[in-house]
Amino acid sequence: MEAIIKRLDVYTSVSAPVDDGRDLTPRKIDKKKMTNWKNRLKSKIEDLDVLFKDDCTEDEAIQAWYGFFNHAYWNQNTSSLESTSNSNYYVVKVKSFAETEQFIEDLYTYCPQYKCRISCQVSGNGFRPKPIAQFMTMLSRYLPHNFEIRCEMEYTDCPPPYKIMWKVKNVGPEAERRNMLRGQIFEKGDRIIEHSNFYGNHYIECYIIKDELCVAKQRVDIPIGRR
Repeated sequence: MEAIIKRLDVYTSVSAPVDDGRDLTPRKIDKKKMTNWKNRLKSKIEDLDVLFKDDCTEDEAIQAWYGFFNHAYWNQNTSSLESTSNSNYYVVKVKSFAETEQFIEDLYTYCPQYKCRISCQVSGNGFRPKPIAQFMTMLSRYLPHNFEIRCEMEYTDCPPPYKIMWKVKNVGPEAERRNMLRGQIFEKGDRIIEHSNFYGNHYIECYIIKDELCVAKQRVDIPIGRR
């Protein structure tokens, strides 16, 4: 996957393995689709960084692969595996849910020209607001439930005027069970407030939109622990 990303960073043309190697991506729209795929793959592969940490737990690894593949194999909490008679395979029961995620590349051409920085403050249960990284250190890398999460786009070098858009994505079997995967992209000003309601490796992304281009984005991970 990393090799695919590096290759698409160089050029986005794809040749057919048959038919004399004809170009499968001759149009601008074809090349844009390849660029969008590369950006999505790059975003997804970042979710797997936790696997390479020495202190990665089994639970964190399962959540990382679940978020990457979005497949019931990794869903240990809301899917059930039942052995079938006279067979060596399993039947997987999958909960129904609405997939509502949007991708910024489908709404605007992604053309990173500037930087943006999100501040993320967490408070609750008697704790005064602290940066989320500080809470991660204090609380074994997971946020407790019922805490307030306040994100603000505190800096960008993009000259005004521009729009600020946000995406809040819930990940994991608990989000599916509640039918609350979310993931829509909205214009909400320079700050949003969320709450740590249920378990999962969730995240928030911020986008800077100028002249109908997405010129900057940043992501903050919001891992919420079990009760």
